[in-house]
Amino acid sequence: MRKASTSHLLCYCLLIGSLLTACGTSKVPWSLEKLKSENYQEVRYFFDEKKTVAGVPDRFPMYPNGLAGFQEDLKDGIKYSEQEKKNMVQGKITVRYTVNVEGKIQKIEVVESFAPGLEQQVSKGLRNLKKIWFPGLVNGHPVEVSYLQTFEFSLY
Repeated sequence: MRKASTSHLLCYCLLIGSLLTACGTSKVPWSLEKLKSENYQEVRYFFDEKKTVAGVPDRFPMYPNGLAGFQEDLKDGIKYSEQEKKNMVQGKITVRYTVNVEGKIQKIEVVESFAPGLEQQVSKGLRNLKKIWFPGLVNGHPVEVSYLQTFEFSLY
């Protein structure tokens, strides 16, 4: 049992060391304590293998409380405007976005939209997340990972 926890700790130390080396700085926003205390978990669900240059990562990007935490924070950041409510705007929007090596969302692209006017709300929600991602890793090095996600808007 002791050996397993030691190897687990060694894995996290190597992970942090790799990030320090890859980022070229000793100041990264993650630490082992932060990953544990904020319950960072991998988010695989919307992974877009076709657009992820590095292929399938060894470790997917992680977000505090995983997929549930990401969806909750995103829900708080995407709001219907009064005009959209008045016009009864409803529908689906599919976007592709990338979690970069710094843990930020970038390259937001609307792939398909059946809810004109709400694309900006989705982009704004993705850009303005309150928490930062822990990036995906390949061979211990941070990589960009793309996601393809559909958002459904309904007033009922």
